[in-house]
Amino acid sequence: DHPVSKGLEAGTITDDTEQALLLGRILVGSGDRFDHTRWVNALLDWERGVKARGSYDLLGPSTKRAIDAINDGVPPEEAGSGGDTNGAAMRIAPVGIMMPPEPLDTLVAKVAETCRATHNTSIAIASAAAVAL
Repeated sequence: DHPVSKGLEAGTITDDTEQALLLGRILVGSGDRFDHTRWVNALLDWERGVKARGSYDLLGPSTKRAIDAINDGVPPEEAGSGGDTNGAAMRIAPVGIMMPPEPLDTLVAKVAETCRATHNTSIAIASAAAVAL
């Protein structure tokens, strides 16, 4: 047993991978315009599944705080205002795959859209943009 994945069967994917796959599905289904409401609802549904599987303790602190805040009635646009950990960077690969690197401001804007609900801080957005690039 590894401390990070304690109790998980070998080969089990992490919450980061699950969120990256979820984000990829939302991006594909959103077309040119990112559907933030659909993303938030998908995150909330996913979180319920994580809890049901008993893996809630693996959830990152910023994502957990933001989802708890949304569940408590905080608007999704505000819930990620304290998200300064690496969760956004860990799940951002689908944006980097789907978006061309130029123009850079368009890529960064898409990254920021996907970060807003859980990691809406300059440090989280900048690190996610660096990974997506």
